[in-house]
Amino acid sequence: MKHQSTISPLRVAAFLTCAFLLAILLFTSRAQAASVLRDGTYTIDYTVLKAENDSVSMANDYWEKPATVHVKDGKMQVEVTLNHSAWITEYKAPSNGGFADVEVVKEDPAADTRLVRFPVADLTVPLESKIHVTVESVDYDHDYTIRLSFDEDSLKESESAASSKAEASVDKGNSPSPGSAAAVPEKPASERTGKSAALNNAGDETGDSASETGSGDREIPNPKTGDRTPVLALILLFIVSSVFVFRQVLTAERNKK
Repeated sequence: MKHQSTISPLRVAAFLTCAFLLAILLFTSRAQAASVLRDGTYTIDYTVLKAENDSVSMANDYWEKPATVHVKDGKMQVEVTLNHSAWITEYKAPSNGGFADVEVVKEDPAADTRLVRFPVADLTVPLESKIHVTVESVDYDHDYTIRLSFDEDSLKESESAASSKAEASVDKGNSPSPGSAAAVPEKPASERTGKSAALNNAGDETGDSASETGSGDREIPNPKTGDRTPVLALILLFIVSSVFVFRQVLTAERNKK
């Protein structure tokens, strides 16, 4: 009599659970490794989003790209340039469980730009920020909450930092300061003509302004940073495969009886 081996549903469940946990562990480890940068200067693209959803904020047009990331002793500082600087009268970033004014690195009143710096703990998570917009010419005065979503795939070492390293290998005495903000370009306000007169349709306001309309309502793909899609896909795959395998095992067990 030919012996037929049986597969215990409990063993199948144990195997699938172990495989699922291993996949989650590998994904988490990869995400954590990607968020750790060695000391240096980098550039990264980002998008300014609304507070309540992943629609692009009108404020996105007033935040120059890319941002510069300075990493020292494992801590990150991000620098961004604002155009129409005079309109953005307050800019606060997360700090010690609350929000604090960002550091102003330099200003160019003639070009109406401002370079600011603030700490960031994790580039994979959209950074919530608070801004106050005042445009006296149109009697506009409102508070907004925005989120900076960084594109991890665009992260690369700053060209100025790379060239500095090359020069240092030839002449260490001529290398520029590692904290230099030269990598952040500034555009004159004249290049921004044609924009709306104010951020009056930004739609990120925490107060009483109207919702954002027009191009500001466009949706962008889920940010690659902080994206939970892979985890959700793994969970869904685990559930579907578990149901399928259990049905196959139970069918085989019934056929043997």
